[in-house]
Amino acid sequence: MIQIAHKKIYSTVEAKANLNKLLNDVTMGMGVAIKRRGKIIAQMIPANENILDETKEVKELMRQLKAFHQKIKSNHGGQSQTVALLRELRGEA
Repeated sequence: MIQIAHKKIYSTVEAKANLNKLLNDVTMGMGVAIKRRGKIIAQMIPANENILDETKEVKELMRQLKAFHQKIKSNHGGQSQTVALLRELRGEA
């Protein structure tokens, strides 16, 4: 479970009765937790609009890494080819 600093904690009854207030708190950057029978069962955190862009970026980097790995595996010629490939990828070659 993600731990949120400075969160407000509501019971399920309070959360149901004050949903707009909870959403306003989250919109203002505050985390909100909801408890049932004394245990936290849910957390609301502000949405990160950049998360989709970051996910796409990570996927692209993983694709590049896999391609690099395949290129190294196919060149069984030793360290000198690996060093040359790294320099090529860095734009040093």
